[in-house]
Amino acid sequence: MSSGSRPLSQESEKWEPIVVVTGVSISLLFVLSAFAIQFGIPTTSPTSIPSNPGNGLTFEQAFASVNATLASSAGGPWQPTSILGIATQLPAAPLPNYKDSLNQTMRLCGALPGVTVWNSSGIPVFTGTLNSGAAPFWSFIFKNASGSYTFATNLQGQVQIDVPSVTLTNCVQAAGIGSSYFVNPSVDTPTVSQVAYSAAGRNFSVEFSPLAEYYVLGNDQILEPDASPFGWVVNYFRCDTVGVAGIQNYTAVGVLTSAGKSTTFVDNGWLSCNLSNYQVDFGLVSRNATTSFGSTTDVRLPFQVTSKGVLSDNRTLYDGWGFLSWMSKVQVLGGNGTALPVSTTTCLSWVPSLADCPSSGLGWFAVLLSQNGAWLDSYPSISDSPAWTIPNVIVSSQDQMVIVVPGSWNTSADTVDIGGTEPSPAVSGSVGL
Repeated sequence: MSSGSRPLSQESEKWEPIVVVTGVSISLLFVLSAFAIQFGIPTTSPTSIPSNPGNGLTFEQAFASVNATLASSAGGPWQPTSILGIATQLPAAPLPNYKDSLNQTMRLCGALPGVTVWNSSGIPVFTGTLNSGAAPFWSFIFKNASGSYTFATNLQGQVQIDVPSVTLTNCVQAAGIGSSYFVNPSVDTPTVSQVAYSAAGRNFSVEFSPLAEYYVLGNDQILEPDASPFGWVVNYFRCDTVGVAGIQNYTAVGVLTSAGKSTTFVDNGWLSCNLSNYQVDFGLVSRNATTSFGSTTDVRLPFQVTSKGVLSDNRTLYDGWGFLSWMSKVQVLGGNGTALPVSTTTCLSWVPSLADCPSSGLGWFAVLLSQNGAWLDSYPSISDSPAWTIPNVIVSSQDQMVIVVPGSWNTSADTVDIGGTEPSPAVSGSVGL
């Protein structure tokens, strides 16, 4: 697996008979690739199932427009060190790679604009086939001779370039995704995906669809998928998708192409998609009364996400990872314990300011803000329905939950309760307003 590893993850001890390799060691991959070529290990032929790119782009299509934009950017030439394509059949939130603290990584990398792997809720569901080599979202990290980084994304043809900055440097360092090597793709992803699909992807998808498919080359931007600087790795995952929790299987297929021939490496295993429990510990409550669009009171609730007793010595794990918005529901209770009326949120999508989420005057609703104060999500999506508007938002410590209530309400005896939507993972937290 990749150098960062989710707690409680585990590779399978039953290896495939082709050759099994993980992305944790570059030198190991090189040794095994030499072994495969030397002994003539056979590879499978591309699948005959018709491929459909749907709403996605192949690597070369996505890279061409990014590279053309970078050509006029100062500091070049820019060489890629990390390439990631995400094609998910359900809304998903891939867990970003992080070096020390998920809190720190989300805070620093979340400051980058647009849809990224650290703000992944805007990644579209893929409408094509898994053997097409296409993905609606591509993410690139580039480096120049002086060691500066540029970050670029291609979201269904829309290119976003983040030039070198202190913010980007801090993000790369916090996420542990800096690299001393460059990657040079020698084959486009349609060929790679068909080889991988024939080798293992077809069987995995029959048993475990819907799933997330990750194309990875070079340094790994997200935590679990296998990666290599020598060739593409196509990863098939159940984890990270909405509604999926607990222990799940994965399959990764490395495809090394040389002289028109492909050699494949298959890695099967299982991992834990999330922790077993999440405790939301709220901090100091603050109120902000406004008159914009009518009288409204915004009750701000900063919080820390922890997970109790999950380490081997029963300690609490802080910076609890794997907590997605679909896993939780929210209630506001009056002083006598009865649920107070809830209204549909007035901001069902991204807004530039919390002032654009005025109270309807009928009931309360909640807004989730990032550590940087940016809109992430709102609750409920439909009045009296216990669901967040966007189900695949990463809920991270130092985010803020804001309860928006009519200005006429007296909330001094009220409480906010957060609980789980499923028996597992367990979610709990409460704070007085």
